[in-house]
Amino acid sequence: MIVREQAVALKYAKAFLNVFIDEVSLDDYKKITVLEQFLKKRRDALAFLALPHLDSAIIEKSLGSVIEKFELPECFNRLVRLLIKGRRAFLFSLVLSVIAALYRKRKKIENFVIRSSYKLDDSALDVIKNFLEQKTGTKVFSRHELDKRLIAGIRLKSDHYLWEYSVAKKLRTLTASPLK
Repeated sequence: MIVREQAVALKYAKAFLNVFIDEVSLDDYKKITVLEQFLKKRRDALAFLALPHLDSAIIEKSLGSVIEKFELPECFNRLVRLLIKGRRAFLFSLVLSVIAALYRKRKKIENFVIRSSYKLDDSALDVIKNFLEQKTGTKVFSRHELDKRLIAGIRLKSDHYLWEYSVAKKLRTLTASPLK
């Protein structure tokens, strides 16, 4: 069942981006990811969408309020109406996630988590971001996290890339060495 839902969500997301990709800006993409994270943390927030006898006007109004609250473009209301018409409003969250993933791929965007053993200032983060953009050839969005386990180092990770230079990595390499 889940595989079929993912396949259907992929079809809706592809169709949506084929028609509306020019109406979705980078700022809109950021808003989509914020909504995506919000919905992942609150899975029960849209549980009512799976109720079989719920009036479609209530669903449209509820999802319209969510779209308005997160300041998404009008084209997302059209997506909601299409999902409601196909009795698939319960897929809204999944379709949104797939739209975000496809948008990243089509617009060559990478989301990186920058982990360091100490707090980095904005200029250091900008240098790292520029390094990543040059190496990957993509637009980079990043989030910084502290990770004391790195022991004087840095780790840059996305869905497709991993780069680490730290004492912790050196120690892992030594312990995994076949020359025991």
